[in-house]
Amino acid sequence: MPLGAPSQIVVDLYDPSSGRALGTLSERPGYAADLMNSIERLGRSLRAALLQSPVDTMVRSLPSVTTTSLAALKSYALARRAASWGRRDEAVTHAERAVTHDSTFVRAHYFVGDLLWFIDEQSHAEAHLTRAFELSEAAPVHERLVVRARYTQLVRDLPDSALTYWDMLRDAAPSEPLGYEGRSWALRALGRYEEAAAAADSAMRLERDALAPNVNNTLYSFLSVSDTTRALAFARTLIDRMPTASAEARFWTAVGRGDAKGARAVADAETWARGRNYRRFYAGLLDRDLVAARSSLDSVRSFDGAQEVPRVLLAQGWYDAEIRGDRRSAAAFARETLEWVRTRDLSPPAVARLSERIADLAARAGDTTVVAQVASLVRQRDRGRGLPSYVLAQ
Repeated sequence: MPLGAPSQIVVDLYDPSSGRALGTLSERPGYAADLMNSIERLGRSLRAALLQSPVDTMVRSLPSVTTTSLAALKSYALARRAASWGRRDEAVTHAERAVTHDSTFVRAHYFVGDLLWFIDEQSHAEAHLTRAFELSEAAPVHERLVVRARYTQLVRDLPDSALTYWDMLRDAAPSEPLGYEGRSWALRALGRYEEAAAAADSAMRLERDALAPNVNNTLYSFLSVSDTTRALAFARTLIDRMPTASAEARFWTAVGRGDAKGARAVADAETWARGRNYRRFYAGLLDRDLVAARSSLDSVRSFDGAQEVPRVLLAQGWYDAEIRGDRRSAAAFARETLEWVRTRDLSPPAVARLSERIADLAARAGDTTVVAQVASLVRQRDRGRGLPSYVLAQ
């Protein structure tokens, strides 16, 4: 509430079950420059009231972000909240709005770039991450480490170097959740899955609401080493907060065990059409029900996203080559997957991973032309940069 030059900020605390008022907290900053400190004090007082702990009235700054725009900070906070629950498209909208409010907001550029990378907009992601990297020279050390770590991994394709930055952040700020979350990203990229799961667990213990990235890093680390027992146990701890994790763990456990009936049961219980079609496809292949699998494959094609289409195309092609002995069909799926990759703005690791699998399928089908085209695509995407993922794929 504006009160002339000063302002008043009021927080009312209610019991959500009854609506009964529990108390009121307020601050009256005298100048605009005092707003941030007042908001910080209110947040700390509110936390103390909820935890019934003593109130520390010492002024501390909000998390280290280089912006003086409250509008930008608000949009950034909304982006972080949306991303923590896996709503990436919504998070991108808020994060881009933060950049609009403050074009020099380092952490917002970093966050937009990070989100865009996950939804396969590599060029756009690189532009924001590069801008964040350029602006980070004038940022606090903590923020500089965060930006350089992610830039190094996503733009320069060097997860081992990125891990060094994340380790520095963890050692300098042991209570910073992002240091552990970042280590988990880098460790997964390096194939160090046990360590990745441990780092993600530490991040969740420090920031309970940052679910999506840390749950994914933990769950897929366990699944990557075929540790379905730990994957299921972990998912059970999240049944009330993130039930989708339980379904994912149960589905891939069934697939790994060759349990077509169990896989189909999980798929049929899925309420999200895209996820249901994707899972039904694998259940159909597992059950050698080609009619059901092909029907689900066509549905997956119509819901193109998250690299699901190339995965099912390659799986169907491999099945045709190895189980049915239909090399012509397998070659056709290899060509279709290659065209899909050509038209997408994917990250170097994604292009490399898919290219290797396309070349493998084409080789099984005896189509050396596609193998040569895949090698050419990898060279074109690398553009002489010698990025590790492309070098390894070649």
